[in-house]
Amino acid sequence: MNHAEIRPLHLLVGLVEQDAGVVGPVLQRIGADPKAVATATRERLAQLPRVSGAAQPGASRNLTELLDKAEKAIKEFGVCPLLFRRRLH
Repeated sequence: MNHAEIRPLHLLVGLVEQDAGVVGPVLQRIGADPKAVATATRERLAQLPRVSGAAQPGASRNLTELLDKAEKAIKEFGVCPLLFRRRLH
């Protein structure tokens, strides 16, 4: 995508488009269309500035904060129940 940094939107599109992931089924369970979410996310990503060259993008501050919060939640509550498909049924 040639973006200067990796943002939460990049994570979202990756999770939504994951073939064996849990995000698609969770979105369906709450009445959202995973394909529509992925399309809207990709459209938003297309609006972000692009860079050229061989530089490797780093995590944005927002992504780092999001991952830190997720890690704290996992430590506080134990393993996230969304990791277990059987709990989605």
